[in-house]
Amino acid sequence: MCQDITERKNTEQEIQKLSLIASNTENFILIVDKDNRVEWANQSFYKLTGLTEEETNGKLPLELISGPLTSEKTIDKITKAIFEDKRQVQCELTNYKADGALFFSSIEVTPLLNEEGNLEKYFVIGSDITQRIADQTQIEKLSLVASNTSNYIIIAHADNGIEWVNQAFIDKFGYSLEEVVGKFTSEILHDKNDQSGSSELINKTIFEERKKFSGEITHVTKEGKIIYSNVDITPLINDDGPIEKYFVVGVDISERKKYEEKIELANLDLSLKELLLNESEQNFRELIRSIKEVFYLFDSVTEKFIFISDSYSSVFGQTPQYRANDAMSWLQNVHPDDRTRVELAVKSRNKDKEFNEDFRLYLPTGELKWVNSRMFGIYNEKGEE
Repeated sequence: MCQDITERKNTEQEIQKLSLIASNTENFILIVDKDNRVEWANQSFYKLTGLTEEETNGKLPLELISGPLTSEKTIDKITKAIFEDKRQVQCELTNYKADGALFFSSIEVTPLLNEEGNLEKYFVIGSDITQRIADQTQIEKLSLVASNTSNYIIIAHADNGIEWVNQAFIDKFGYSLEEVVGKFTSEILHDKNDQSGSSELINKTIFEERKKFSGEITHVTKEGKIIYSNVDITPLINDDGPIEKYFVVGVDISERKKYEEKIELANLDLSLKELLLNESEQNFRELIRSIKEVFYLFDSVTEKFIFISDSYSSVFGQTPQYRANDAMSWLQNVHPDDRTRVELAVKSRNKDKEFNEDFRLYLPTGELKWVNSRMFGIYNEKGEE
């Protein structure tokens, strides 16, 4: 069998030329793989950001140089251009160095596609335009940013609660300024079902260790909608006295979470298909036994289970055979307050709407536990499940 690989060879030669140029240019350059992980960066990148090779390789590009003032709209624009439209995109970004200092960059992001037109990797070529921005705007008195940024901002007193929020907060969470002044963030924003311990960690970091907290948490709007946020919470430190005020800068990453979840499910789907096609049933079962989550395959035509993993017993407190005999038996053990919502989600599941629900479940012993369940279909070329 022979294949014309002229285009691929030409591409490889271009990459070699790029590597030579990249090592000797003042522009910073990143090479990122199809899973959105950095493969390589040039010395200009390390010099500009203060990051090391060990801190950079294998990380998400935006994880390295983005922060509270990095535009989510611009990030979404880049993501859509590269992963959906597979086209080059140019833009300007507000970035952060390893020590937290701001810098502004002009970047060009270019996808590299394989012969099938699928994304193989992409390149980021950027230049530091901080001085240009400073000359044009004097970095625009960052106090104005608080009123106009799409990121939500909270200024709070340790004893007296919230003092001020910006318009982005009001738009995002549905509260007026009058409704939140004097309230504590834990009263109005924290997810009561969150068992991650994030509230305790935040209090310890801010008020005991007197340090800045950065991380992902869940917040709840006035209407009860869950929002995934990346927050920076910075205490205002006065000498050795207690923390009086703190500032919260939050970025809504809910859409990014959905995108990452779709990628995760797609990768799982692909892995399972490859496994079913290329591996024996015994190897498949050995793999599933190593996964602590419950896994099952269900034939929607015969309405019978093809496979249920052994971990079903540890989660549901029943044998896999019990589930196999009655496919929907588990719904009987769902907490009454959650059952209607879960049943509706199961019935409304389709190709464009996956089942992904958190709910409470009673075990046969009477123990009550929280469970997250996901269901997604595997469809043929005709779109049939």
